Amino acid sequence: MSRTKFHIIVFIVMWNLCAAQEFVNYTIKDGLPSNRIYRLTQDNEGFIWAITDKGMAKFNGREFKVFNTSNGLPTNDIWDLRVDAENRIWFFSKSTLLGYIENEKVHTFPNCQAGVVMFPASTNVYSNTFIVGNSGQWFYLEKGCWKNLTFSEVQDTSKYHFKKLHKKAVQLAELPVFKEKSVTRFRNRDSIMVMLYNEGFSIINLLSGKIYEREFKKYASHQNPNFIRNHFVNDQIQITGFDFVGILDENFEIDKVVKIPPNLKAYFSMIDKSGNIWCATFSRGIFMLPQVKRQCTYVLPHQKVDQLARVGKRIVANVYNKGFYEYDSLQKKFRTFITDKSFVFNAVYLDSLESSFFCSEKKTIQIANEAASRHQVDHFNKIGGVRSLVYLNGFLYGNISSGVIKIDPETFERIKTYDYYGVRDLLKFRDSLLLATSDGLKILSDGNITSVTLADNLLKKPILSLTKVTDSQFLVNTDGHGSYLTDLKEVSLLPNSEFLSVESAVANKDFIWLASESGILQYKKAGPDYYYTGTLNENDGLPSKKVNAILPVGDDLLVSTDDGVAILPRALYKQPQLLKIYVEKALFNQSPIPASEPAMRYTTDNSVDFSIATIDFSSAQNQLSYRYRLLPIQKDWTTTTASNLNFSNLPPDKYTLELKTGNLMETANFTILPLWRQRPLAKAVFWLAGISLLGGVLYYFRNKEVSKKTAKITAQKKMAEYELYALRAQMNPHFVFNSLAAIQYYINNNDFETSEKYLVKFSKLIRQFFELSKESEIPLETEIKLLKNYLDIEKLRFKEKLGYQIHIDSTLNLPETTIPSMLLQPIVENAVNHGIFNKEKEGNINLYFRSIDEQEFMVEIMDDGVGFSNSRKKPNGKVNSSAVLENRIAVLNRSKQWEIQFFNAEVFPEKIDTGNITTFKIKKVR
Repeated sequence: MSRTKFHIIVFIVMWNLCAAQEFVNYTIKDGLPSNRIYRLTQDNEGFIWAITDKGMAKFNGREFKVFNTSNGLPTNDIWDLRVDAENRIWFFSKSTLLGYIENEKVHTFPNCQAGVVMFPASTNVYSNTFIVGNSGQWFYLEKGCWKNLTFSEVQDTSKYHFKKLHKKAVQLAELPVFKEKSVTRFRNRDSIMVMLYNEGFSIINLLSGKIYEREFKKYASHQNPNFIRNHFVNDQIQITGFDFVGILDENFEIDKVVKIPPNLKAYFSMIDKSGNIWCATFSRGIFMLPQVKRQCTYVLPHQKVDQLARVGKRIVANVYNKGFYEYDSLQKKFRTFITDKSFVFNAVYLDSLESSFFCSEKKTIQIANEAASRHQVDHFNKIGGVRSLVYLNGFLYGNISSGVIKIDPETFERIKTYDYYGVRDLLKFRDSLLLATSDGLKILSDGNITSVTLADNLLKKPILSLTKVTDSQFLVNTDGHGSYLTDLKEVSLLPNSEFLSVESAVANKDFIWLASESGILQYKKAGPDYYYTGTLNENDGLPSKKVNAILPVGDDLLVSTDDGVAILPRALYKQPQLLKIYVEKALFNQSPIPASEPAMRYTTDNSVDFSIATIDFSSAQNQLSYRYRLLPIQKDWTTTTASNLNFSNLPPDKYTLELKTGNLMETANFTILPLWRQRPLAKAVFWLAGISLLGGVLYYFRNKEVSKKTAKITAQKKMAEYELYALRAQMNPHFVFNSLAAIQYYINNNDFETSEKYLVKFSKLIRQFFELSKESEIPLETEIKLLKNYLDIEKLRFKEKLGYQIHIDSTLNLPETTIPSMLLQPIVENAVNHGIFNKEKEGNINLYFRSIDEQEFMVEIMDDGVGFSNSRKKPNGKVNSSAVLENRIAVLNRSKQWEIQFFNAEVFPEKIDTGNITTFKIKKVR
């Protein structure tokens, strides 16, 4: 929120407001509904309320919340407001409806006589019962409407205590002491009645009848101040009018009276519970003077002031484009000392020369022995442009933009120049000249500028200034790296100054103050060290947190900034400005949570959002750090600066959000109601149903496991049958008969060598059949040997009519790759007996073994015979052997140990001898 600052100079003799104050101005630009403010008050929680001709506004220090006819007000032109013990904000205007605001909701009540307009010029309260009206008509709220009351009725009414009190007030008003005064208005709270008139005011105890008369002239006020009002606020009675506000003590004397600057034109003012002053104006909105700034004085407003220094007996401030100003510590103000429209630098006093020097861009002025005569040196031919001066060993040394110059103190002639760009400050320390430069701490020695070397090179940083602390220690103030205390042997960083740009520093007895872009850092000496005591910023009265220089003067601190000089008491008293942390908005699934009944029905993926706000009237409202936890799901506190909190997927339960910052604590309660299925009875039913379902599931899986075991046994039995069938197929009687007939043929023809060879191969093959029939799977290498032995025997029988080739992929690992035993031999035998046997010419069989990946390979058995469809043999054997093979593959696939695919196709469908190709894709599942 933007705030306009007004520096208002008012000189007061008998009033306790400082000579110049920095008010904050709130207008319609900041959220007010109008700049015409009638009254202000503070409710029990700490919110500031304003009534205007365009509605009401509630302020928490950051933003205004406006209430007008769109929120339910009967009119926007509200004249008066009161806060009751239940923190209801009652509003009064000329209307047929009057009421209050509670929890940001407007409640209105009509006149019991429909359509009759009420005119509440005076509002009075007994306990929480209001009686409002004027001398002609009075109303009180009863049974939802405003009932008319006349004082003649009071004699016959004993039910309502407040009627008796008002009757007594009327009787007192007839006394001679009051008849002589022109009573402007009266208001009461319980038994205390305040009657206002032009010359003063009277406090009447309506129970005892005791009267306290007070005149304004007693308090050095205007004898007849205008627009007098009394204000019941924060358990106090305040009296206010044009340009003043005061608080009554227990004796009903004005104890704390504050004079408001006349040029504000404030006709109603209030002191809140934190000590801030709030002023209502007719056309300029609200002015607020923070409590801490009531103790401060602000001079040279809106001026850029760089340096503050003691120069001899003077205290001097250098003001940009204005010159040097001298401070009057009695009147707490500056007056022009040296006018200089150029860029002014430092002012120093040199004891050795008993002279003050004032350095600027154009000239250097010397004032010797505090005399009126001034020795002025022109910039162009002498030493203009010198930023600061130091006297050492009989010579003056000054830093300029291009280095350091050595000057004759008698003639002010330049003796020598030491070139070094970036010299920002000079310091005489132990008969040495130290230089603050943009690349570290330097020393001028033997006519040369050299670096000062210390442990860890801590002082090789950009330095803005050097400050003497004692004869043996000084401060090195850096740009962005803090401030270091050193004696040129050891170096230590002042606590909490790291990463700060320290423009300057000042040491006074056991205290050190640093001027930084974050305010004033304060330190106090304890033994050989300095410990950090705190930081002063806008919340402590500074016009800006960027500070250029500091100077302690008596009990005050003078602080220069780019927005003038602030004079702060060193013993600054601060009242807490953070009054409350609270939940400003609460949403459940993006819908507001009602404050009266914060209970919502559970939904899946629910979301609860809280907007956290504060009542904080600090000048510099930094981001608030606070802790929170959501009970019962969070036991530990979480620290955050977020202004919004979100909780998702909360189960049904009663919840409490706890917020805590400092000594302030706030809670917000809400309930998430369970759905019918989440209630205890439903959960019990679901539990029993779950147990029953679990039992059924266990029974199902038990039966399934038994069935699975039974199926496995059956499969194993069928597999054994298929393997025996395969063995019998391989032991085909035709094959055996044909083999034996071939052997006999070779014997009869006396071809004993061939018959012997045939017999050896036949016996070896038969032995392999029997051995491999016991195995469920064998290496692919063994299967290929079996097929080769079989084809060799058939070739002996068919001679040149049968040829075969076996092609093996070089990437196949034959010994490690396995295959179901005797899977391929029946297909090869079909190729011989059904394909080649019935072919009139010679035929060929090709076997291909190819790798697909590490787990899968492919086998192709291809012949160029007549094909199955042209076979002159009966199809029984083919059909039966194929069916057996397909059943066996199905059983193998169901075992989940193998994945086998099996295809048959003609090779040459366009020819008479179509041939046949059988393809296997075999994968071992690991």
